[in-house]
Amino acid sequence: MWRAPCRAALAGRGVTMRTLVPGYPAVLGKLSGGRVVRELDDLFGVPAKLIAARVEGLDVIVIDAPALYDRPGNPYVSPDGWDWPDNWKRFAALGWVAAELAHGLVDGYRPNLLHCHDWQAGLAPAYIKFGPTDDVKTVMTIHNIAFKGSFGPEIFWQLRLPPHAFEMGGVEFYGGVSYLKSGMECADYVTTVSPNYADEIRTPEFGMGLEGLLNGRAETVVGILNGIDVDAWNPATDRALVQTYSANTIHARQVNKRAVVEEFAIGWRRWTAVLL
Repeated sequence: MWRAPCRAALAGRGVTMRTLVPGYPAVLGKLSGGRVVRELDDLFGVPAKLIAARVEGLDVIVIDAPALYDRPGNPYVSPDGWDWPDNWKRFAALGWVAAELAHGLVDGYRPNLLHCHDWQAGLAPAYIKFGPTDDVKTVMTIHNIAFKGSFGPEIFWQLRLPPHAFEMGGVEFYGGVSYLKSGMECADYVTTVSPNYADEIRTPEFGMGLEGLLNGRAETVVGILNGIDVDAWNPATDRALVQTYSANTIHARQVNKRAVVEEFAIGWRRWTAVLL
């Protein structure tokens, strides 16, 4: 959740980062010693506080808005499995706060770059592009282009965007509003989780109707292969494993396999192929 390996990798290159995250119950439960850096009387109709804290080695800013984020279960769907009907507002608020932070909402903090992930953050580049100044650079990363964050046109007039943002060069998508399309259209660069995926989503087969947009700005679409923290995910030293192992002791994985089967009380034969 906190992307701590990303922070560590960037720190080695002289880059500092903060992660903006909604105040879900699980997130607020991790906070200790945070401080309120800004209070908002009207965040899309509800009061909110921005809390700066350090969690698991990562600097975060949490949007503490109980009316929007203090809900049980999945961050995106209700316990009965349906999308929360106000998801458009919940994630418009996320994008709006991100853009306002980039414009100096919190004293002493003004980032040079805003990096947005998936449709939930897709409006942030639009708030920059159609805001008072667009001097902050933005990057939109696509993890799965199938999830576009699509809503009806009626929500547009509540998004705090100027009328001309509802166009092909803005948030409009087939007569409605798409948060992912908005980010892809308005960001300075678009990245994906691998070079292959960057190529795939520029085809009709995998582009989900957005391949034309991507091909139209091909020079700013880049695939960056997902990486891992080789220290944290080293099976030879990982203390979370029942039994550590290396390439020279690969047979020792069997101990971990048996531990998983015993913990979940699942039939051994059923899991043999999956856990190899």
